[in-house]
Amino acid sequence: LRAVSQALELYGVEPAEADALADALEQLSEVTCRWLSGAGAAEADPELATAFFQLCHKGLVFRPAVMNSLSTMPAVFEAAIGCICHQEFTHTRAALALLTLFTSGTDASMQHRDMALHCLQNSGGRLVEQCICALASVSPDNLLVHVATLLKCVLKACSGVASTWLVAALQSPSAKLGPLRADPASSPTPAVAHFAESAVRPMPDAELHALLTDFAYCCRGSMPAEALERRYV
Repeated sequence: LRAVSQALELYGVEPAEADALADALEQLSEVTCRWLSGAGAAEADPELATAFFQLCHKGLVFRPAVMNSLSTMPAVFEAAIGCICHQEFTHTRAALALLTLFTSGTDASMQHRDMALHCLQNSGGRLVEQCICALASVSPDNLLVHVATLLKCVLKACSGVASTWLVAALQSPSAKLGPLRADPASSPTPAVAHFAESAVRPMPDAELHALLTDFAYCCRGSMPAEALERRYV
């Protein structure tokens, strides 16, 4: 992983270098994603998971064309989604950072957005559902801001279908919404419906981020549910 990470910075500009780098990344990501798909693998060896997600993050920064050409990128995307609700900070933070960069893009990678859009089309609903579960009850407090940042980017990047994904995630029984749905068999409260409507409206990034973190605090009982209804009327 360290050798390939260094190669990302030094090579990949020339076509022959890019091809060789892509081959190495494909083989490495295929093996690592297969390992990550095992139950508890990332949390059993968080250093390896962290190194892999940081490698992919570096690839998107330095060689976005190479990374977005990999046939294994959907598997990388799925592996990172699978870590959103993990408890260990370092590898979860690395997975969240990778997903945030991949979904939001950079100036250098905007011309290579097809792969990101493909992954979001196939797995965007699952990503949003995992973010909602993480915000509502699962993530430790020191990861909430990072989950909110990722969800904000996804809602902005996929405004056309974001509402459908968000409503489905909020209605899922796996979402432990705390005071916003005390009975798992009941429907979410009106505050949740108001939140779902507000979160997909056009608004500045800072306001959307604040709304998402307020949702987390309401679910955890540290902020009254009425706060969600008061934020946007």
